Amino acid sequence: MIGSRVPLVLLCLLFLFASLEMRSVMGEESCERYSGTWRGWCFNSDHCNSQCRSQEEALGGACQALACVCYYCG
Repeated sequence: MIGSRVPLVLLCLLFLFASLEMRSVMGEESCERYSGTWRGWCFNSDHCNSQCRSQEEALGGACQALACVCYYCG
């Protein structure tokens, strides 16, 4: 019975850590946010940086895990 709960507990822990990571990237208190104007996967950080600066008034941006993330703190 206990052995059958181990995969469920591990899955719950995985979701917990994933949600904490997303909150650190997307949180309002964070200096980083996913781009609101970027569409599709991000492969070129130079393009992401340019778009964050020109369209989102960010200090810069870069590709992280195939997503364009903009930086707002110095």
